[in-house]
Amino acid sequence: MQKTQEIPALCALVLAFAACQGAEKASEDPAQPVLRPGAAVGEISSEVSAVELKLEQIIQRSARKHGLWVVDLKLQNRSPEPLSFAFCVEWIDAEGNLVPDRDARWTHLVLTAEASADISLQAPSPRAESWRLRASEAVE
Repeated sequence: MQKTQEIPALCALVLAFAACQGAEKASEDPAQPVLRPGAAVGEISSEVSAVELKLEQIIQRSARKHGLWVVDLKLQNRSPEPLSFAFCVEWIDAEGNLVPDRDARWTHLVLTAEASADISLQAPSPRAESWRLRASEAVE
């Protein structure tokens, strides 16, 4: 019985790792288009923002629902300072290309020092195999 209970947990861990690996692969390739922090969704860059360096993403659940990836994560402010920022998600296909998302938008969020927020993501298309959360300092 013990092994039967471990299999779903192991599968979830493997899927979470695969999703992270895909996002890392896309971000390490300098030719891979990614959203530039502070830019409108759809503009591209390979930069990592100062805000992204202060955030930790803790995947709580990732699974396919009706053919689309659904990810629940905790976004943690690792800094001793409050963060006011905007974030968006880019979805990436198996070839490392951005998946078009007509509903993509920047969302404002404020996290006090070392606070966290629960975020739910849903892929825009079955083509999406991985994702990357982008963050930029909020413009007042």
